[in-house]
Amino acid sequence: LVCVPKAHAFDFARFCLLNPRPCPLLAIAATPTDLSPTIARDADLARDLPRYRVWRDGVVVEDVNDASHVWTGDELTGFLLGCSFSWEQALADAGYPPRHVEAGTNVAMYVTNVENAASGPFGGFLVV
Repeated sequence: LVCVPKAHAFDFARFCLLNPRPCPLLAIAATPTDLSPTIARDADLARDLPRYRVWRDGVVVEDVNDASHVWTGDELTGFLLGCSFSWEQALADAGYPPRHVEAGTNVAMYVTNVENAASGPFGGFLVV
């Protein structure tokens, strides 16, 4: 889940569409409960995830279990992005656990010298 101020929502959606491999866009939510039932029936994106990291002006300001005090009303737009975390357990259950899962670490990530297609304030280099 990535939430951005509404003023940047179009640019972030466009960034995801221009960069579908690093930012596979699953859904867009105008409010915490504005999700298609095919994605998450009766979900509340501000309360149902296990943890939220809140950033302001490029700095982490808090880690919380409930972000409803941050995402109130319609001032933010939420973007659900696909991630390997959604299928790693399925691999492990099938007898093919990823090495980092066995080691109890996060997946290794590397910043490349390949630029993402920019949109508004969003850009940077591809991370693999």
